[in-house]
Amino acid sequence: MVERDDPSTQSEGDDPIPRDRLVALVERATGSRLPVGTDRVMLSTRGDDVGPPALVSEALPRTGSVVGVVPQLVPSLLPRTPEAGAALDSPPDVDAIDARIVLVGTARDRFRGPAGAALRPLLTEWPVDLHVAPGDSPVGILLVDDRVIVGWFDTEGLAAVLVTDEAAVREWAVGSVQRYLAAADPL
Repeated sequence: MVERDDPSTQSEGDDPIPRDRLVALVERATGSRLPVGTDRVMLSTRGDDVGPPALVSEALPRTGSVVGVVPQLVPSLLPRTPEAGAALDSPPDVDAIDARIVLVGTARDRFRGPAGAALRPLLTEWPVDLHVAPGDSPVGILLVDDRVIVGWFDTEGLAAVLVTDEAAVREWAVGSVQRYLAAADPL
């Protein structure tokens, strides 16, 4: 592994870019070098042709299980308010998804605050068990079937995303998500 400064302690104005911070954080956490640039690791950063929210959206269809920790709510990834008489946007097999999400930081605060009143009805059609936990992080983690989605958040939202099925990343992600779930309370 290439030695890098701890990305979680750098300010957003510092080099490196969010993509580099994300890769460095995951490599440090797993103790292994990611095969970036191969089909085993997909990366996206704000400004790419396929931006972070689009990469996440591509990874979610036909998913059986989503378990994770989310520090910020990304509006483009939330269900949309249906127009009068229209159905809520959802994958065709949404009822088959096992989804448990822990909200931390800004996401927890927004969901508990006035915005939560508007968001909760949107999620009633989605089979999502929401939890809240103390703490905050610039990183969100989703375990999506056999893949892991790791996102780097900054003040503007989702800045970079990594999607992989690497065993070392999955092991780290499972441990991280389990620690948050153990500390979480149902919403």
